Amino acid sequence: MKNLFDYATKELSQDAFLRWLFENYDCENESVKNACRKLFDSFTENKFKDKTITELTSVAQWKNIDISIWFKIDGIEQLIVIEDKTGSGIHDDQLARYEKEIIDHNDFWRNEENRKKYDVERYIEKGENVFKVFYKTNIIDEWEAKHSKDLGWKTYDIYSIYDIFKDINTDNEVLGYYIDYIKKIRSAAKREQPPSKWNLISWHSFFNDYHPLVCISEEKEIYCYRKEYYYIKFFVEGHKKDLPCFEIRSRDFKYDKSSGKYRIIVRAVLYNLTEQANAQFIEAWQQSLKKYGFSLNYKTDINKHKQIGKICFGNIDDDEEALKKTFDKINSLLSSLF
Repeated sequence: MKNLFDYATKELSQDAFLRWLFENYDCENESVKNACRKLFDSFTENKFKDKTITELTSVAQWKNIDISIWFKIDGIEQLIVIEDKTGSGIHDDQLARYEKEIIDHNDFWRNEENRKKYDVERYIEKGENVFKVFYKTNIIDEWEAKHSKDLGWKTYDIYSIYDIFKDINTDNEVLGYYIDYIKKIRSAAKREQPPSKWNLISWHSFFNDYHPLVCISEEKEIYCYRKEYYYIKFFVEGHKKDLPCFEIRSRDFKYDKSSGKYRIIVRAVLYNLTEQANAQFIEAWQQSLKKYGFSLNYKTDINKHKQIGKICFGNIDDDEEALKKTFDKINSLLSSLF
């Protein structure tokens, strides 16, 4: 039977699964209950290990946060908030905004008038019992990991999520489908097949793991374009904002019939420049590109057409080590050019 989660790939579907799992914290199915508790203890850093949950309610989009789990241990209300991602990244300063919303919420309930009016003390004293989770069933880029850690969010990527679920045996179809789906994503992220068989997750993983040569900035730009392909951009060390960079797209790794091997296109682009390049600079850059065998783009409206040239690297074997060596050559070329 085909896996439900091969079709339910959106974040809302994963929201629904996580809420379903947590809401079944005391259900009759032992494997579901145990999976819930394993995830719960991880999210709460084992603070309540072996303690009984007496109440638990999940809420979607409270304060615009994907999932909020209100629960009680020893009669004290606690909160888990989850920012859930499947493929997209953090945007619009989400985590910082959610942090402020939680603080404002607590301040509201601490007000004596509000507590009397609503007869409830729904706030978390000093924020000690708020557990903030960034949960992404994909690769987490370095900047995302640092950003979430700096703001105090516990981060889960596909590898850590796999570690939680990998040893769970279940007779429940929904949970079983999810575990199989997690294992499938993790396999792609580990790049267990040759590059010609890679999917978007595999390319994202490779781009994330590749380290440029010392002459090239460690600050890579990695992005997914409309869920069609991933690209990576390399910058000359110290010149990210004033020199062209190289862009490589996952979809440009293709089989070459003439050689029986693979090739990949490298594009020289100006998207990174902070100021508009004038015609004199562009002409000088293109003359350098031409000397190294680039085909040039002579379109005049550089505001729309920021690719100024491209070159093809061929004779690449269908294995990761050969691809890494090609990327090293590309980095050396970038350093030589500019």
